[in-house]
Amino acid sequence: MLFNLSKIVLNSSIIQAIIVGLLFVCFATNTLAVTQQSLTLPLTFEYETNPQFSITDEKSVNRVILVPNYSLTVNQDTEEWFAQISFRLERTSDQTISEDRNDPTLNLGWKHDYETGQFGLTGFLNNQSTRVSEFTDSGLVSDDNTRKTRSLSVNWLNNLSDRTSLTFSGDATNVTFDGVTTTGLIDYRNELINAQLNYMFNEKVESFTQLSFSRYKPEGLNAINSETKSFDIGVILNVNERFNMTASAGINETKNINNIQTTSNDRSWQANLNMQYATLRTNSHLSISRSLLPGSTGILNETNQVIAGWTYNLSEQDNIVFDINWSENLSLNKTVTQHFSVNYTKAFSLSWDLSLSAVHRSIDNNLTIAAASNSIMASIIYKLPDF
Repeated sequence: MLFNLSKIVLNSSIIQAIIVGLLFVCFATNTLAVTQQSLTLPLTFEYETNPQFSITDEKSVNRVILVPNYSLTVNQDTEEWFAQISFRLERTSDQTISEDRNDPTLNLGWKHDYETGQFGLTGFLNNQSTRVSEFTDSGLVSDDNTRKTRSLSVNWLNNLSDRTSLTFSGDATNVTFDGVTTTGLIDYRNELINAQLNYMFNEKVESFTQLSFSRYKPEGLNAINSETKSFDIGVILNVNERFNMTASAGINETKNINNIQTTSNDRSWQANLNMQYATLRTNSHLSISRSLLPGSTGILNETNQVIAGWTYNLSEQDNIVFDINWSENLSLNKTVTQHFSVNYTKAFSLSWDLSLSAVHRSIDNNLTIAAASNSIMASIIYKLPDF
């Protein structure tokens, strides 16, 4: 059998999280509440030309991927519980290039609405191939090891008046790496506290001020811990039903502390622009940002990024989507990664879809690597919405 569930190896933290999730589901579904459930079973056949981003010795690979995904939402008066669990079951034609994978994802959360706001908690667990995660996050070319991400988030919103709201949020994320060789990948923990004050001038214009504090703790003998304070101001424009925009800019100051308590300070700027435009048949989005992000390099990554997408609905049953992602890691010798994709989806019924995709990825680290890889994929998708 191509996908043998008995071979899925789960560590104790994953097992505990799934048990908690199942207990949560049992509790939630036995209350007098409105319950929504969905199940998706996409089966994908993929061919990739150069997954290792080799310059001279390109080797291709075929993959078969099944990702069963179950989600549950329970609403009862002012309470909402939600859970989502999925497994990425991947089999490849050459495990020296791309390993077989059994990667779980679990997302659990709770929200409580009260008269003047909302409070919520979210727990997240995910395993992912470092071949994918590090290319996306930092611009690193990695062997096919496993990145394990565990996080807990809290969010509190309070409406101070009809025009003013205050939001506090916190997040603690722990990232570890497992595999035969994880050279160059550094485990780390990142903690973030954020406060944001919004003021609505009218239904179309809203301003916000944001203060953040984060602590980045990589592991290792020569690790350098970083503490960052950030300040941003921004504006939200809801021009009309079709077009909206969010823009912000600010500064951050980072204190770096090494293992002998020697400190240094860095100051940089950050900014973000998001725009969305929709018509009856199309939906477009554009995001341009400079940010300081945690990663597996052992230092904070100062990154420039452009993300753009365009969706065209050919009919009620089929659409085509174009996506572009360009990223420059200034902290990693200005490494540039690019991701271009086009996807066509045809809905044959409420339960069956067909998806065809083509992807081009490239990387240039200005030192030893300037390579690209191309993929083509075909997916058959079975859905059970709202059962």
